[in-house]
Amino acid sequence: ACAAEPNPTPPQPASQASLPPAPPPKLDPGILKQPDHLPPPNPEAVVPPPVVDPEMAVDPEKSLRWRLSFLLRHPHPLHFHLGRNSADS
Repeated sequence: ACAAEPNPTPPQPASQASLPPAPPPKLDPGILKQPDHLPPPNPEAVVPPPVVDPEMAVDPEKSLRWRLSFLLRHPHPLHFHLGRNSADS
């Protein structure tokens, strides 16, 4: 019985000693790679919306001017009062 007690006790100190090694497993590259891979997809998904209007990010005023010119060139049916139709009336 005495011999059995020392046997379990070494594993306990070993487990305590493994506590320092335990952090490295937590910092295991594989574990870190998973979080690293998870964030990129989110930014990539967020990137497309900005890409839709790159001018807006560069110069909001420029994008507004471009939109204004686009609306003037392609007036919406409901915006006839903003287009040449208002001058015709």
